[in-house]
Amino acid sequence: MQIAGLWAWHAPPFLYRALESSSVHLLMNGSLFLSAFLFWWAVLHFRGERSWQPVAALLVTSKLYCLLAVLFVFAPRTLYPDFASSHLGHGVGGPSTGLADQQLAGLIMLAACPVTYVLAGVVIAARWLLSMEKEGDDPGSRSGAEAWT
Repeated sequence: MQIAGLWAWHAPPFLYRALESSSVHLLMNGSLFLSAFLFWWAVLHFRGERSWQPVAALLVTSKLYCLLAVLFVFAPRTLYPDFASSHLGHGVGGPSTGLADQQLAGLIMLAACPVTYVLAGVVIAARWLLSMEKEGDDPGSRSGAEAWT
């Protein structure tokens, strides 16, 4: 849901509509926030036998998130030319070219991706391995002869 929303809201027809209407813009930001909140809540609160699932979800979503960022950075032209010329006015270093702002947005996304997704994946995998180790130390989890030795 999070990645579908991120990609859908970055599609030019939806993005243009969101930036022209304050109510649609609010809907866009609210839906992106809610889907991200639900995704991260589910990932960080997942426990049990299937603890590999949040790691897999982080792997897939991080790749798709970073793919969007890479498209912003390496696109040969502005992906939103009408928006860049009519709405931005003055960008980061003066009059906006649109492409420079788009590339900066992509670079920020690329910087945030490893910090959040990879770090969360490492923490969840470590927590999962520690829980498996603790289960192995529990005498009640061993079978017959193993429990007596």
